[in-house]
Amino acid sequence: MSGSTFSQNNVSASYSGGGIYNQGTLSVAGSTFSSNTAGDGGGGISNYSGTLTVSNSTFSGNSANNGSGGAIYNGGPLTVIDSTFSGNSASFGGAIDDENTVTVSYSTFFDNTAPGTGGGAVFIDSSATATFKATLMVSNAPGNSCDSFNDSGILVSDGYNLEDGTTCNFTQSTDQSNATTAASYLGSLANNGGPTQTVALLSGSTAIDAIPLSACTDAFFNPVPTDQRGIYRPQGSGCDIGAFELTQTPSANVCPNGQGTPTPCSASIPLTYYVPAGTTLSSTTPVKVVTQGATGLDFAQVVVESCVASGRVKPNCSAAPAASARRAAERTRARASAQFSGVRPELISIGVPFSSGLQGPAYCDVLVTFTALSRSAAGGVHSPR
Repeated sequence: MSGSTFSQNNVSASYSGGGIYNQGTLSVAGSTFSSNTAGDGGGGISNYSGTLTVSNSTFSGNSANNGSGGAIYNGGPLTVIDSTFSGNSASFGGAIDDENTVTVSYSTFFDNTAPGTGGGAVFIDSSATATFKATLMVSNAPGNSCDSFNDSGILVSDGYNLEDGTTCNFTQSTDQSNATTAASYLGSLANNGGPTQTVALLSGSTAIDAIPLSACTDAFFNPVPTDQRGIYRPQGSGCDIGAFELTQTPSANVCPNGQGTPTPCSASIPLTYYVPAGTTLSSTTPVKVVTQGATGLDFAQVVVESCVASGRVKPNCSAAPAASARRAAERTRARASAQFSGVRPELISIGVPFSSGLQGPAYCDVLVTFTALSRSAAGGVHSPR
């Protein structure tokens, strides 16, 4: 099941699920569960005894007022990836009540609630197991994102998790526990692109680039190429924790500090794009260019080398037989003012020459080279020799 919306449904029968009751095998992708209510067990979904997989989905404002699992009650194997849980509430497990096995990767739990020690985000029942990797736990009330029945539930960290408290057993060396300022670097649940709402990371968050490329996998060691919205991971030097990957505009420090005229200087930046299935790659992308040169430098030349290959993970242009390469040069000028000195950002929108009609799924590696040239006294541009 994909691209579905379940909203404002209400059920009073025990463990029946406000939106869905599952006893079989169910996969939910790219869907929204909002403001659904169950009297006891699974405001959004009751996975009573089935096998459930949830991906790229959002659960918000769901509740199990007198029971367990504001978003999901789980009585069978449950896998969650690239999903957001926000504003859900229950007596136990504001977002998820686990009575079997749950495995969560690259997901965000924000502002969920359960009273007392009921597990604001997740409650693990006796002998149940919950495993987390690359998951964000922030602002879940009342200060305990995770809890277990008489401390007998099993909490496992596969690393690269972040919690603003200390209740989820995030004790791996790559975990960030008791990250008390994490909430300051989160937005609210909103439309940030993609088919479902997400909670955005804000610049400065320690969740950004926290996972090295070699570890950008889920708890089952499968690659995680995109976030909940379909944005390619990673955008920076590593993958981000949680369901949201912050889009980062690449920067090229074209000229070293103190570089003068007329000697030209240049820098290259690599860009990588992921094209989701069923979509076509855009041919224009903004590239932020930062200069540190002397007054009077222009950006006079942009050379773009693009390499594309359908269905390949970050293709090697020289080795991938399915890849095709194109090269283009265009004269682009973003003139620095006469008063320019020190660091000044210049934003240039360049047309990247991808193959015509490239359809996803595909990965594209692009190398963009910027050359800064000096201006003549008349305001012209000197060509490099």
